[in-house]
Amino acid sequence: MTAAIARPVPALTARRTGPSLPTLIGIEIRKSASTRSGRSLVAASMLLGPAAMAVAAATADEIGSVAGPTGVVGMLTGLVLLSLGVLSTAGEWAHRTVQTTFLLVPRRGRVLAAKAVGMALIGATLAAVSALLSAVVLALVAGGDLSWNGFPRALTAVVPPVRPSR
Repeated sequence: MTAAIARPVPALTARRTGPSLPTLIGIEIRKSASTRSGRSLVAASMLLGPAAMAVAAATADEIGSVAGPTGVVGMLTGLVLLSLGVLSTAGEWAHRTVQTTFLLVPRRGRVLAAKAVGMALIGATLAAVSALLSAVVLALVAGGDLSWNGFPRALTAVVPPVRPSR
């Protein structure tokens, strides 16, 4: 009879099963843009600003600077995007997917952080697109005698920098 040679058992390491925060943020962005109401709010936020700018430029006697109308239209876009943020959370409850979300990621703080950062990224991107489209519409409708002096400042007021929470 031969003696059995004892081999050391390799140490088992537990694999992390939860999705990373960037993955959760991507999921939240996809969820918000995948519903009919989300797509319509995205379209409204991008097109409402330029449409309002076209009406304002066509009816105004003279627009001296681009900064003022860009700021006003950007705030209008922000109000539309506010409803997209509300839908990102309320839609989970209405469609009863919140149970699945919290079962897959039981740490609610991570889910809420992903929702907040995802909506901030969507909001900043859509606000920038809307503000730039609005400025292009204003330049086309109002003509070439516009002052672009305050435009960068108005754009930074409309599109806040996205800073993840710590």
